[in-house]
Amino acid sequence: MLESSPPRSLYRETAGGAGNYPVLVGPQRARVAIVGGGFTGLSTAFHLAEAGDDVCVLEAHQPGWGASGRNGGQGWNGRVAITNTISRIFTSRKTAS
Repeated sequence: MLESSPPRSLYRETAGGAGNYPVLVGPQRARVAIVGGGFTGLSTAFHLAEAGDDVCVLEAHQPGWGASGRNGGQGWNGRVAITNTISRIFTSRKTAS
């Protein structure tokens, strides 16, 4: 069963607004269709579009919804700073509830 609300993660807490992503309506045409708006799908779409290709990304929810948005590995270069940020975000949210 698909989740109906975004997963809670450091990425979602610090990335800014969710953005406005149009819903696919009716037939669409693109030279390249990419299924999945995670790290790999979005990177591929970005690089193809940058090179002038006609690209469409298909995502069931929002970019970063699945494993890419739940992954904490993107911040390990500054492990102490990231650990402190994670602690502050999740502690303040927990005590505010």
